[in-house]
Amino acid sequence: MQRYFSRLFFKIFPFLKTKIEPVSIDEVEGLIKQKVADSEVFSLQKANDVYGNFHEDFNQDAYTAVIPELFIYKLPNGIVKNGLEEIFTKNKKVIKEITAQDTNPQIGQLFPCNPIKRIHGSVAYFNLSSLENIYGHYWCEYIGQIYLLWKSGIKADFYVFTQQLPFQKQFIPILCNVFNIPKEKILTFPTGTILKPDVLIFTSLLNSKKPITCGGRTDWNKIYMPHFMKDIYKMLADSVQENTSFGERLYVSRENMSLRTTDNEKEVQALLAPYGFKTIHPEDFSIPEIISIFKAAKYLIATNGSGMAPFFLTQKKDAKLLVLYPEFFPDTHFKIMSEICGIEFNYLRCKSVPSDEKHPREDDLTVDLEGLKLFLEKLS
Repeated sequence: MQRYFSRLFFKIFPFLKTKIEPVSIDEVEGLIKQKVADSEVFSLQKANDVYGNFHEDFNQDAYTAVIPELFIYKLPNGIVKNGLEEIFTKNKKVIKEITAQDTNPQIGQLFPCNPIKRIHGSVAYFNLSSLENIYGHYWCEYIGQIYLLWKSGIKADFYVFTQQLPFQKQFIPILCNVFNIPKEKILTFPTGTILKPDVLIFTSLLNSKKPITCGGRTDWNKIYMPHFMKDIYKMLADSVQENTSFGERLYVSRENMSLRTTDNEKEVQALLAPYGFKTIHPEDFSIPEIISIFKAAKYLIATNGSGMAPFFLTQKKDAKLLVLYPEFFPDTHFKIMSEICGIEFNYLRCKSVPSDEKHPREDDLTVDLEGLKLFLEKLS
């Protein structure tokens, strides 16, 4: 009852609450950490387009980066707000390093007066502050966190996964099977619930980014992903039977999407069909179906987007990827994943009609049919 009136009081007079202060992860009292992955060097090769040209402004140059050590953490009486990645200590200080942002956005905020759920036992908590609601990020950074816990050998009494969207819910039984997580140990709570377990288990975040400028507009590019991502995709692929009915050559169409669509889509599909490429729309399939289809794929052509993420499930040698980029969106994610998985990366920079009202990654595009045909002829 006292706790109820306390929450009610601060809802009425929030300005009387103490603002959230940061604490360094190395200064958190009682925190136990276990190293799961050593620091490693990640190298990315320079990429030319299908014509053999290098675009100086397109951020496809070679570089080397250092991936930091990755850990599993156990925090007695740790606190989380369900739906956020940030971790709080028992005295409501936020661990400043556990964030995908340059600066932890919870610093200086007021701790919320949300409903509280106390949990007896340990809880493994996975979140990316809604970034995992983006299909492509779920396939990498989010699943990567779960893999880290599995690799550590640590077993939690309970697990909290994001299950807001249909594809996330479909992933749960697959992840439980692959990572040996009993389904009955998964807890669900409304977004915003303050979770207070006896022990909170969380992992290092896998995010990396750098600012880029292209065509006078700014964006972010990924810098690296750990090499163990290849192992994760192998585990997912091994969890299903291969579906060969779509063949080894796939074209992922975005014609039903609201952004980054192709204005010469019919011409693209007509060009691809004689070369044996089947057009698919990933949104039409369940996650198990997608895994089985992409497991059998060897060649993929697609406009840059999350629908390409499952291609790294391929079990085929000498696999090749062709990314169709809008003119001012030099995303490096699939180039990085190709490097990790040993897939030949190719790209076409296509004309787009940028708008000051749109983000660069939302531009529609006109596929360069001559460049596309050149790639297809090389395959033949």
